[in-house]
Amino acid sequence: MTTTSTIPVNPDVTDAVTQANIKVLGEAPALALGLLYQTIGTASGLELEDATRIRDALEDALEDATPEQMHEILETILHMATLADPSH
Repeated sequence: MTTTSTIPVNPDVTDAVTQANIKVLGEAPALALGLLYQTIGTASGLELEDATRIRDALEDALEDATPEQMHEILETILHMATLADPSH
């Protein structure tokens, strides 16, 4: 037969552990939201960097292009924009 003995525990200790656990649970939503905002900020920054690189590459290509090539490039861009527009 198993006997269990109870060891008295100071209520201040159990109260401190409970408060620590509640503190962790209470901070979780704020930490998750902070991580979300950080992720959105990083993604937005990367998108802007890519847009800048693309713009720079396009400017370089247009500087070196002949008028005929420039016309082809602009037609291609307009065609791609038309394909990306769901209303067409």
